[in-house]
Amino acid sequence: MHFIQRRRYNDLADRFRAEEEKHKQLTVRRNRMEAESVSIGGMLTEFEELEAPPIEFDEKLWHAVVDRVTVYNDDLLVYSLKDGSEITIML
Repeated sequence: MHFIQRRRYNDLADRFRAEEEKHKQLTVRRNRMEAESVSIGGMLTEFEELEAPPIEFDEKLWHAVVDRVTVYNDDLLVYSLKDGSEITIML
């Protein structure tokens, strides 16, 4: 009987550790999504404050929307936006 109880305990402990890892991963994912939500909210606020689409470069809008731009030596630009999307442009 002792062997069966130990085996059941080990099975339950393994399941607990697996669920604990899932919980940890979901918490990280939720935190990342919350941060993205704040970023997107900021972008929307910037757009809502515009009376018309900008015709000239707007530094404030640029910083609200663009995370980084990667320039490749083959005339390729990749704009990484703060919402996680990317825009690729070939010059």
